[in-house]
Amino acid sequence: MLLKDGRRLRAVEVEPTGLHSPSALDERILRHMIALTKSWHCYRSIREGLPEDLQHQLPDLRALDYSRVRTIQAPLLKVIRGYIEQNDPQLRISNQKIADALARCGVRVPRRRPRSVTPRAAARATN
Repeated sequence: MLLKDGRRLRAVEVEPTGLHSPSALDERILRHMIALTKSWHCYRSIREGLPEDLQHQLPDLRALDYSRVRTIQAPLLKVIRGYIEQNDPQLRISNQKIADALARCGVRVPRRRPRSVTPRAAARATN
């Protein structure tokens, strides 16, 4: 692989990290968004992927599949907040809290904004 600066990469070392476990509030927000968008495909049976003889031994329980959650086309934050306020009046949260929760769950990953360089910072960088 060739990097932008012209250096060639010969190997890459992968470092395992701990998985983020969403909080109860994050899951609550996510479940509201799934209901709002009717993204029921995000729940999968725990039987899925098991051999047939084992499938019949387990109850048909459904769990959130976070790899499927990433495929949701999330509506505007104000639409999500309005849905939550309408269906869960005890839950008072801001748009920012919703955005943070969805980002932690992998639904809405915010784009990094390019850092603007002020003339003063640019002058310091060249010295």
